[in-house]
Amino acid sequence: MYQKLFDDWNSIKKKTDNRHLDFNVRAGDIWWMTQGVNIGSEIDGKGKSFTRPCLVLKIVGGEMLLVVPLTSKSKKYDGYMPLKLGNRENMMCLNHIKTISKKRILGRISHISEKQLEEIKVKIANYYGFLKKTPLCSNVRITMHILILGSQGMLGQELERVAAARGFSVTAWDKKDIDVTEAGALGKIRELKPDVIINSIAYNAVDHIEEEGWGTAEKINGELPGQLAAVARELGATLVHFSSDYVFDGENDAGYAEDAEPQPVNAYGRSKMMGEDAVRMLGDKYYIVRLSRLFGKPAVSEGAKRSFVDIMINLGQTKDAIDLVDEEKDCVTYAPDLAEEVFNLLEEKVPYGIYHITNSGACTWYDFGSEIFKLIGSDIAVTPVPASAFPRPAARPRTSELLNTKRPAMRSWQAALEEYIRSI
Repeated sequence: MYQKLFDDWNSIKKKTDNRHLDFNVRAGDIWWMTQGVNIGSEIDGKGKSFTRPCLVLKIVGGEMLLVVPLTSKSKKYDGYMPLKLGNRENMMCLNHIKTISKKRILGRISHISEKQLEEIKVKIANYYGFLKKTPLCSNVRITMHILILGSQGMLGQELERVAAARGFSVTAWDKKDIDVTEAGALGKIRELKPDVIINSIAYNAVDHIEEEGWGTAEKINGELPGQLAAVARELGATLVHFSSDYVFDGENDAGYAEDAEPQPVNAYGRSKMMGEDAVRMLGDKYYIVRLSRLFGKPAVSEGAKRSFVDIMINLGQTKDAIDLVDEEKDCVTYAPDLAEEVFNLLEEKVPYGIYHITNSGACTWYDFGSEIFKLIGSDIAVTPVPASAFPRPAARPRTSELLNTKRPAMRSWQAALEEYIRSI
């Protein structure tokens, strides 16, 4: 194992000629580190240092690593060591090694007592005042602390599931845990001090907002994102905020890239645009993720809406015929796929900014519904009709396809839809 790690490191060193690398560091990973005897190196008896593997135990504030050497001849350097990600001179010769199992990790550091680790941790905490006073994790896999707001919603459930599966420390709050409309809500978040805040709270009753629900939409969709961005900036945390294709007017048949100018045609879209503007104005490290036509496992939060897919499944089993709008062409987003990609953004440390994350392809409501009925084996008669057949208080974008120009394409909406239907 040791020789394999050394060979891997030697290979990457030759390829990069010691040039700076981009990093994708997670707790539990093994990295080769070299920069002096206090950062993963040892003296060979001839006054020269050499590199050895270290286990990443914790990432603090998204920039400070705490590592423990996996091989050491000197007890002086056993235990936690600080390493600042932002200082690339400290991270020149690195090779990302696959995470080893918990059993092998524990076996390699079993000679280090918990008391010794705690003593070293206190010393580091005194030197780096911002180090969090968190207890040691018994399974050694300490990682970024993720706060998910709206955790019982359709998307929030998937975010919590993916975060836990990838080994993150997760705090999941819904309405019963925090009322974001109350004055003390932001203080509660400050006390928690998360490394990442994911805001999946939204008010999306489009027609109600148009008629009489603007006050709620303004507060939840427009003002809250800015408040969270300000708190995240204060804490040095990253904010993930979700927006909508409804920030666009729908008059561009070619679709809308991430840098397209928002021009909403209804009150809901205006509230989402307000939220985006607030995050950009008050935030520092943030991802604004636009999506459209979300579907997936039904939300369990109070007052949650059913997705179009679940409504169509019910109609396909209980009705003989239905009219569907063959306009309003847009993308479709499967909640589990979106959640996975959100954590890809965080783990890959991609540049902050706006991202369009949907499944590949676009369709009208008629196309979408027809595919649902085909997959469930319904022989319901479907008639395509214009949008004018269903007068609604709020105008809808005629076509608001979200173009993804920054990330690898996700699987097609048809493939995602098929997986969901097979799962229920």
